[in-house]
Amino acid sequence: MFEFDLGFLGPLIVILAVFARPYILKKMMREGTLINISYFLVVILIGTPFYMLQGKYTLTSMNDTIANEPK
Repeated sequence: MFEFDLGFLGPLIVILAVFARPYILKKMMREGTLINISYFLVVILIGTPFYMLQGKYTLTSMNDTIANEPK
């Protein structure tokens, strides 16, 4: 059985954005305290809704006896 919780996407987005910050801001040719603060605010605003998602995707294998069981 494989289970994936959508709540892991928020922290993953935030962590990747923190590591990518120097490259992104260098590419945009921006620097300074205000730019860094606004960058982290945008990252938090994007990552928070994903963190709050509590849905789970599950993949299970079923055999004939489980599939035909009455509920």
